[in-house]
Amino acid sequence: MDVAKARMTRRAIAAGIVVGAVSLAADSSPSVEDAQAAQARRTPPAPLTQAELNRLRASIGIPALAAAAQTQSETPLEWVSGVRRRGAPEPATTLDRWHVGSIAKSMTATLAALCVEAGELSWADTVEHVLGPLAPDMRDEYRDVTLIHLLSHRAGMQTDVIDFAALGLEFGDQDSRDARRAIARQALRQAPAGPPETTYDYSHAGYLVATAMLEAKLGMPWEALIRERLFTPLGLRETGFGPPGLDGEGPQPVGHASWFTPSITPHPPGESIADIPAAWRPAGGVHATMGDLLLYLNAHRDRTALLKRETWRLLHTPPFGGDYALGWYIRDGKLWHNGANTMWYAEILADPAAKKSAVAVCNDGRMDTVTPVVHATLISAAQH
Repeated sequence: MDVAKARMTRRAIAAGIVVGAVSLAADSSPSVEDAQAAQARRTPPAPLTQAELNRLRASIGIPALAAAAQTQSETPLEWVSGVRRRGAPEPATTLDRWHVGSIAKSMTATLAALCVEAGELSWADTVEHVLGPLAPDMRDEYRDVTLIHLLSHRAGMQTDVIDFAALGLEFGDQDSRDARRAIARQALRQAPAGPPETTYDYSHAGYLVATAMLEAKLGMPWEALIRERLFTPLGLRETGFGPPGLDGEGPQPVGHASWFTPSITPHPPGESIADIPAAWRPAGGVHATMGDLLLYLNAHRDRTALLKRETWRLLHTPPFGGDYALGWYIRDGKLWHNGANTMWYAEILADPAAKKSAVAVCNDGRMDTVTPVVHATLISAAQH
């Protein structure tokens, strides 16, 4: 992984997290962003069909490509093409689970909003106030950083934590509070990328610091909190952590990577390299069915009773300018995000004005190759 190439730029298309040596780095693809901008100026593509999905998947050899869309009060539409694992005959299905990478960031931000509404912490809580006893050696630049700064990537924090101890982190742990605190301490000792508020730097580490704040305040691991406060109220019964199939959910799609050769290789959930360590899940370690993703998107799209209207508005508004709110890119009034872990790639879109939600996912981590195809699939699905 060329970390310099993978560095996140402010308006980069790909905000997904990927594993690179001992760090997580977001991929940057300006050429894709330019292509998207040009596409937006043209007539929108035709609504997605099964034949078109088959063509898109086959055009670059993705093992499986899937999409879903829903307009308010209408039945969801779902499409899938391909196989769960390259070289095996089992077809992917519309009920399968897909790793969604950094799309988890919006879920973590939504969890924070639920806890704020419950009075358990405040948006204005500072890192020093909450984590001071756990990180007494933090740099002075971070002491007044708030939860809002961290969740909008405006804390001035670097993208990743470079720490060789990360190689020893657990991959299937259900309570990673100790590891997250260790990552947070290391992140808070690193030199900042720039001053808070004026510096936008897409930071996975920042989301780990925010999560450490939540866990310190509520005394529960993120996994338990997000299941209780977000997944269960929204009915997300097929949403979990790590790669699909890790917790015995039955046969599921397998992620594929091509780190060292042009050929893509399957990496089933039993392999230690099949996903990021469990400690990093709040920044990008969630899987879900397309149906669950639509339920989640619809809650944001329609600003349901899960949260107060003013809280939804805060989540969907960039607090310091730019186009990144709290876990979401805001583009032409639409909510968008993507995610990857070098073995999967996904994009989601919620359009409050048109009352539409759309999802596109694949089990192929070749981001430079699959991003244009997955994005085209998403936009076509959203035309329904």
